[in-house]
Amino acid sequence: GCGWAVFHPSDYKTWYASSSGNFASTESLWIGPTGGVFRTNDEGQTWELIGDKNDLESDYNIIYKMLISEQDSLVLYVASEKGLFRTRNCDAVPSSSITWEKVLDGRIYDVEFRPDSDSILYAVVYNYDTKQWMIQMSENWGNQSTWYNIPAQPQSLTDSTIRHQHITIEVSKARPG
Repeated sequence: GCGWAVFHPSDYKTWYASSSGNFASTESLWIGPTGGVFRTNDEGQTWELIGDKNDLESDYNIIYKMLISEQDSLVLYVASEKGLFRTRNCDAVPSSSITWEKVLDGRIYDVEFRPDSDSILYAVVYNYDTKQWMIQMSENWGNQSTWYNIPAQPQSLTDSTIRHQHITIEVSKARPG
């Protein structure tokens, strides 16, 4: 089934969706051998796989969220069990020419743009080494090595009882920083 979907910001015919590919299960779990990120350019009539287990590091990867930039609609992010992945050419034809890069390690459960700038991202990251959640930020389109912990981490993130839960965030337009 479909785990997440986003719509192209200026082309109503183009959609992106994640699918687990677990044909034997009704739950959205790992992407498996046939799942990943799919694209349609005709309002869902036909779909093509644009990000598979090779692009996203493993068939045991779970996609938690996708996010497309309104300021640069070529940029698509995938938050997953294995990290945050980005493509800067999500509309490329043929789809085999789409390139993916991992821009952040860890379990990335949620990712959000700053409301006034898509180049600034916030991500909820579970660090496997420290066994804690943290909120990280990048001010450079999420490029590798530009992520840092926000200075004021919510105190509840240090509670070891939430390590197996999922944390989501929202960024306020009233006070985005």
